[in-house]
Amino acid sequence: MAGDAPPGTTGPFSLVVQPFPSALVCVVAGELDLATRQEMVGEVTAAAGTSPGDPVVLDLSGVEYADSSALHALLDLREHLGHGLALRAPPPCITRLFAATQLSDHFEVVADD
Repeated sequence: MAGDAPPGTTGPFSLVVQPFPSALVCVVAGELDLATRQEMVGEVTAAAGTSPGDPVVLDLSGVEYADSSALHALLDLREHLGHGLALRAPPPCITRLFAATQLSDHFEVVADD
């Protein structure tokens, strides 16, 4: 099942930035773990710096695996971007982390368009 695969068995990490007039959408795919955490935070932070003031939407629909490092990355981004961060289509591996840590109320989740 997607989202439950152990590290190293899913696709590589990727992040594609899609600027829109009303928001900056960052599409995340693959594994989000200790090996990719800093890369994701760095790329999203850099992209947000090119569009100051625009909200950032992380489209997580392509994330196939996530561990506690993914949660730390999301918390880091939330701290850096403040209320300008929203999540779209978090997969089960992310929603389970939120449920286990009771952090789901700390993130805005937007409808999947």
